[in-house]
Amino acid sequence: MFKQVSLWLVAVTALCVAAGSMAQDATAPDAGRRQRTRAARISTAEVPMPLLDSVVTLTAEQKDKLKPIYEKYAADVKALTPAGARKAGDPVDPTVRQKRTELQRTTSTQVEAILTPDQLKKLKQATPQITAARTAGLPLAVLADLKLTEEQRKQIAEIVKGITDQLKGMAADERKAKSKELQREGRTKVEALLSAEQKEVITKFQKSRRRGGAGAPKP
Repeated sequence: MFKQVSLWLVAVTALCVAAGSMAQDATAPDAGRRQRTRAARISTAEVPMPLLDSVVTLTAEQKDKLKPIYEKYAADVKALTPAGARKAGDPVDPTVRQKRTELQRTTSTQVEAILTPDQLKKLKQATPQITAARTAGLPLAVLADLKLTEEQRKQIAEIVKGITDQLKGMAADERKAKSKELQREGRTKVEALLSAEQKEVITKFQKSRRRGGAGAPKP
């Protein structure tokens, strides 16, 4: 239907691997399992400012303070992954992964320091649904513009959970074979949830990206 939702294939594959790893490491210490679970959730640094604003309602002063933080984060992330440095499906360099994790942690701390306790509470409540939307392949840069209904957000989360639940406990070979089928089903279900207007928002975003980012939403 539109290319962005095809990212479901990549996102769910990552979840499949994570689910399998957690199942195989069931005897690992609880702290280790909690760490892997947290890693699957989106960090504050990864929430674009327009989306953050839609969730917590930022003041003009907060936006002025956050803008340079987000701009620096975007530049630092880009520097860690030069264009053409990796092909789709290639494993991530552990050093790069660690640097990205540290960058996300530092930036998240900076962003959260600018938010009020009430705003932080709203962000925490919204994080699971934002994570589910990203996993389902919806572009976070325009997620606020999609204006997903509460029912849509709930159904997307259920789709993601349904796939991960089905893949848990499977052997690696079985999981790999089954994931492709579930990915196709999941992609179809996510597309079916969106209205024509929402699909058009994503299509325009994708076209702007193909033109080199002209008109693409800023962090």
